[in-house]
Amino acid sequence: MSLTKTALWREWAIVAMLAAPLIHAQRPAAQTSPQASATFKIAGRVVDALSGAPLAEAHVRLIDTQNRNTRIHVLTEENGVFEFKNLPAGKFALLGTRRGYMRSSYDQHDAFSTAIVTGAGMETENLVLRLTPLARIFGKVSDEFGEPVRNAMIWLYTRDDQNGYNRVVQQTNTQTDDLGTYEFPTVGPATYYISASGKPWYAVYPPPEPVPGQLLSQVDSSLDVVYPSTFYNGATDSDAATPITPKGGEQLQVDIHLAPTAGLKLILRIPSNDDGHSYSIPNLSRREFDSSVLSNSSGRFIAPGVYEMTGLVPGRYSVLSQGTNTTSARYAELDLRNNGQEVDVTQMEPAVDVRVSVKVSSGALPQEVFVGLQDGQHQVENSYPVDASGHTELDNIRPGKYSLVAFCGNVACSITRMVAEGREMAGREITIEPGSTQELTVVLTQGVVAVEGFVKRGTRPVAGAMVVLVPDNPEGHQDLIRRDQSNLDGSFVVRGVIPGSYRILALEHAWTMPWREPGALTPYLAKSQALTVGSLMQRTVVLPEAIEAQLR
Repeated sequence: MSLTKTALWREWAIVAMLAAPLIHAQRPAAQTSPQASATFKIAGRVVDALSGAPLAEAHVRLIDTQNRNTRIHVLTEENGVFEFKNLPAGKFALLGTRRGYMRSSYDQHDAFSTAIVTGAGMETENLVLRLTPLARIFGKVSDEFGEPVRNAMIWLYTRDDQNGYNRVVQQTNTQTDDLGTYEFPTVGPATYYISASGKPWYAVYPPPEPVPGQLLSQVDSSLDVVYPSTFYNGATDSDAATPITPKGGEQLQVDIHLAPTAGLKLILRIPSNDDGHSYSIPNLSRREFDSSVLSNSSGRFIAPGVYEMTGLVPGRYSVLSQGTNTTSARYAELDLRNNGQEVDVTQMEPAVDVRVSVKVSSGALPQEVFVGLQDGQHQVENSYPVDASGHTELDNIRPGKYSLVAFCGNVACSITRMVAEGREMAGREITIEPGSTQELTVVLTQGVVAVEGFVKRGTRPVAGAMVVLVPDNPEGHQDLIRRDQSNLDGSFVVRGVIPGSYRILALEHAWTMPWREPGALTPYLAKSQALTVGSLMQRTVVLPEAIEAQLR
C-alpha cells in the first residue's frame, strides 16, 4: 500500500472511530413537552490546538447521535467562529476538519469524544473545537561514502498508549527514491521511531561451496556485506533507538546513515520430497520493539535438501518452516552470531495446532465469529474464522503464552468460559508447549446490555471523563472491560456489556494512563460503584446514583 493510500485510509479510519462511539453509544436526553417546541443553538470557535489561533474556513460538522443520517455542516468565519441554529433538544457529535490538520471531534480522546447536549440550562454557545496541526517527517538515507541509498525500506514506528496499552508498533512504511530521500507527509504529534534498511549496491555474496569439476569464483570478502536495520542516530538495536517527537506543523528532517557490516550465511537442511516429508523454505523474522519484522535476506538451493541464506545481519531470529502434506510446521529461536551456522528443519520444535470448539451461552452462534491468540505485547498474531458448526483450528502456532480472544463482527462478544482437557480454566491465558496437542472448548456470551448514568463532582456534571466498567479479576478478563466518555451534561452510555459482576468508575485526565496494566485501576476502585449485570437483562441498566469523578 502506498503512503498516500495509507494516509488516506488512516484519515478516514479516524473519522469512523470518532463518529461511531458517539453515534452508537449515546441516547438523546428525554425531552419534556416545553422543550419539544423549543430550539437551541450550538456555537463556538475552531482553534489551533497548539497556538490557540482561530482557524478560518474549517469544516465543522454536526451529527445527530440518534439519527446518524441527520448531519449539517458549516465553514468557520475569519475569526474561527461557527454556529448551528434552530436545533432541537438532543445530543450531537461535533467534528472539525481543515487542510493540514488532523480530523477531530470535540474533546477527542482515543476513539471517544464528548457529545454536545442541547436543552434547557445547557451552555452550548461558547464551545472551543481544537484541531491539531499535522507534522511532516522527511529525510535522506546515505551510505558510508555519503552517497544516497536507493530503494531503502523506511519503517515508521509509533508509541501507542491508546486502549490502556503502552507499546511501540509499526505504523507505516515507504521507500527512498533515486536521490535517497523519503517522507511521511502527514503525521500527528506523537513519539516516533524510524528505521532504514537496504543492501549495498556493490555487495556480492559468495557462491556456494565448490562442486567437483566446477570452478569457484573468487569474491572479495569486503564485498560480502549488508546494511543492518539502522535507527535514527545510528542504533542498530530497537532498545537503543532514539525517539522522534515532532510538534504539530513541524517540518522535521531525519537523516539516517547506513554503515555496512559483514553478511552472515545460514545453511538450512530441508528434507526433499523423496522421503515423504516436505517443508517450506523457512521465514526468518526478528523482533523490533513490539513487532515482528521479516528478514530481507536472499537464498537458494545449493544442493538437494540444502538451502543457503545469505546477507543476514547478526542477531536473534525466529525461524518458521511451514509443513506440507502430513508434516507439521517447525519453529526455532536462533541466535545468529557466526558465519555458516547450520539448522536442520526436522530438528526444530514442531509448531502446534490448536483445535477450538465454540459454543454460545444462549441463542444462536453469531454469523461472523473469529478466534485469535494475543501475545504478551497485546498483539493479535492471527485470527481464524469459525465455521457454521462452531469449529476452527489455529494452525502453526509457536510455543509460548497467549490469551485467547474472540471477535463477532459488529456484535460485542467475549469468551466467558474456557475448558481444556475437561477442566475449566481460570482466565483466558493458555500455555502452548512444543509438540503438544491442544483442544479447547470456549463459550461466547454476547454483550446486549447498556449501562447508562451520569458523572458528577458534587452536584455539577463532569464532561470528558473516562468511564470504565471493570470486571472482577480484570487481569484475567480484560476483554470484558468497557469504556465511554462523559458528555457535556455528564451523561454516558457503556454498551456491549457481558453479564457479570463489575465496578464502575470515572477518571479525569486519565486518557493516557496504561489502565490495562495490572493494578493500575486498583487505587480508584474504593470510590467506584458495584454493579451486577444479570444474564436475563436484555436492554439498559440505569444507575440510580451519579458516579463521583476522581482525579488521576
